[in-house]
Amino acid sequence: MQYFFRFIKVFIIIISFVGCKSENPNPELLDPIYKDLQAQLKATTSELESEKKNLIDLNKDLKNSAPRSADKKVALKNIKNTKIKIKFLTQKKKYLKIRNE
Repeated sequence: MQYFFRFIKVFIIIISFVGCKSENPNPELLDPIYKDLQAQLKATTSELESEKKNLIDLNKDLKNSAPRSADKKVALKNIKNTKIKIKFLTQKKKYLKIRNE
């Protein structure tokens, strides 16, 4: 019986020395949910920049269209929809930044 307890003590001591590892400096990088949120944030940021460039192009098209024409109405509608999408993407980007933190 004494040998059994000695064996258990030695086993626990060996395991405690072998089992200790250094702390991971970036444990969040191992989390798949965090990685997914990072990917969503990156995609949202690139989509937002794309929509901002699209808005600039739409404003140029609006300036070049004739007054009281169908092209002008379509351009105004596209500008309105793009502004709404930019607002939504900005909110989503802020949400994802907060969620990542």
